[in-house]
Amino acid sequence: MEIFLIFILAILVISGLVLTLGWSRLHYRTLSSDMTKWQKQGWVSAQGAQAILHDKRPGGLGERLVFLVGLMGALLLLFAALSFVAANWQDMSRLSRLTLLLALLWVALLAGWRLNVHQHPLLAEVAWSLGLGIFGINIALIAQMFHIDSHPPNGVLMWTLGALVAATLLQSRAALAATFMGGLIWSLSETIGYGVLIHWPFLLIWVPAFALSIWGRWTLSWHLAFLSLLIWTIIAIIRYADEGHWAPHGVLSLFIMGFLLILLLSFILQSTRSPIPLAGFESGLQIYAVLGLLPALFGLQTIPLNLREKIYSAGAPSPDQAVFTFFQGPLGWLAPTLLLLVGVLILLVLSWRKRLLRMMDLL
Repeated sequence: MEIFLIFILAILVISGLVLTLGWSRLHYRTLSSDMTKWQKQGWVSAQGAQAILHDKRPGGLGERLVFLVGLMGALLLLFAALSFVAANWQDMSRLSRLTLLLALLWVALLAGWRLNVHQHPLLAEVAWSLGLGIFGINIALIAQMFHIDSHPPNGVLMWTLGALVAATLLQSRAALAATFMGGLIWSLSETIGYGVLIHWPFLLIWVPAFALSIWGRWTLSWHLAFLSLLIWTIIAIIRYADEGHWAPHGVLSLFIMGFLLILLLSFILQSTRSPIPLAGFESGLQIYAVLGLLPALFGLQTIPLNLREKIYSAGAPSPDQAVFTFFQGPLGWLAPTLLLLVGVLILLVLSWRKRLLRMMDLL
């Protein structure tokens, strides 16, 4: 129970800091450089660029300070509620306990709704974050009350589903950020803690959350969606590679092709007029691709030649398993890597034809 509550509080703190300090200033600097390039290309006038930059300028310290103080107050209220319930838990009937827990939850949600109606969106996010924290406490205390000893990650899943519902009904950005992080932690707990090879149910959380972020056109949630999916994909590939005894250099080659594909895709997106304004997300893709590409290249060049025999010699597929050797044996990495290589070459040609890359860049 203690670990679950710490997990809930950690997600709320991270969500609040992301909302407050997040990528707002980084996004503004990226947008400024993009505006300069778009003016040179004749896509945006000087007056229009200034108007867009003025509209997207990050808020001052006072606005962020109000949110941070409110978030701190919400966390203190969570601890107060938890302390009050713990101190009087034995003296209360089950009906009283359930009534108190549900009342605290609805008070926080309704307070956020009223603040949002009165044009206080940041304070509304604080109240909704408080409601999410109380919802997590409710899950833990009700499980303890009725002695529910179920699969532990199910509690994380239940809390994540509640965050997704709150993000949908309340259009809460804090709840949407918590959904991506909660879904990822739920998937990692199933994969690492309980030996699931590839945790496909994660996509059942990720897809509606990503659709909600596209519908709300919130740029920061696109970064969270991409990063959560990227981490899930990397863990899934590593788990499958370990099960199939893939060679380490093959896994790194697969990662290199994947990050190259993301890098070139960001170039193409920058040159394409999308019906959905990406608002600098392409530049974020470039940063993520380079941050993944460079360590993979470094690792590929520094792996000892005998590492494969040390790690992947045990349990290798026998010759009579020829049908599965191509995907589950030491060469299983080759098929997806070649497929990604074809995609990289296609995007390279498109980038060259669109004059996004010079001949030296291609080389």
